[in-house]
Amino acid sequence: MIKLGFDGLSRGDFDSGIMLGVDIRTLVPLGTPAVDFEENQILEWLKSWMGIDFSPPLSVKNWYCKGHEAGVHVWAPPPAGALIALEELAQSKLKHPFEVTHVFVCPRLLYYEEWSRRLGNLNVSTSWWNWRSECKKCLKPDLTWEKGIFCANFGATRGGFSDCKSAWCGECFVPHPLDPKIVAEPIDFDGRPLTVPDDKNRFMSARNGDHTLTPFQCPLCQCRNIKRRNLIPNLTQDELFVCQ
Repeated sequence: MIKLGFDGLSRGDFDSGIMLGVDIRTLVPLGTPAVDFEENQILEWLKSWMGIDFSPPLSVKNWYCKGHEAGVHVWAPPPAGALIALEELAQSKLKHPFEVTHVFVCPRLLYYEEWSRRLGNLNVSTSWWNWRSECKKCLKPDLTWEKGIFCANFGATRGGFSDCKSAWCGECFVPHPLDPKIVAEPIDFDGRPLTVPDDKNRFMSARNGDHTLTPFQCPLCQCRNIKRRNLIPNLTQDELFVCQ
């Protein structure tokens, strides 16, 4: 503020900073990463709590390669490049939802104008047709919107919970073993069933891409909605909740 002259303007000082014709763009470091400022202790602070997981901040080149690998990565883009870095960070998180941790450090410039929403909910910036995940049941990798089904909250944080990252192969998303599996059959006016052999397994499993026609929330999200907590594995109460 002193270099810009803002501090003196409040006291009637018109002989400093921009009042003398200084270009304001030369005094706002939009192209300087947080770790490059003189006499700052950011790197030492990161090392103090990251321990053996610390690694030097990714270079711009590594935003597109190393940053997409599993592991722990430090992102320190300049404010002018924050949007691009966050896009790549979000893509990396989608590729490795459980095997990657990101630390993001950036000066709070252009924050409200451009990238605050992206930082608050990184996956919102990535369209659903770019989602990638593995099946929660068979662990098949590289599911896409055409090769699986995704929970509507796959890339969204809600109510203090992290994004669920729930996805399945269509044939893996089946009723719970305790579900009675009662499926109404169409009948004609005489009470005769109108089902055909192809309908035998109807409603017994999902089909890849079903979520694009009928968005749904996974059992984990349903539990968060109703019980305000995560499902507890092998808890009878939760097993019954899932099959209702």
